Amino acid sequence: MQDLLGEMTAAATLMHLNLSYPGSLTLQVVGDGPVQLAVAEVQPDLGLRATATVMGEVSAGASLGAWST
Repeated sequence: MQDLLGEMTAAATLMHLNLSYPGSLTLQVVGDGPVQLAVAEVQPDLGLRATATVMGEVSAGASLGAWST
């Protein structure tokens, strides 16, 4: 789970740096498996926020494909 949020935060930061948009950028993933929702947000000052809603157990080292059923 931590890997997913880290990768989403890194991707959102890189996308934000490549856009000429002064607002925030939000990257959101919705699923029907244990990970119901994952969100990464980057503010214009490069402030970061990431959160996830998890219902059930996510095994360590599980790939993104294993999280959706």
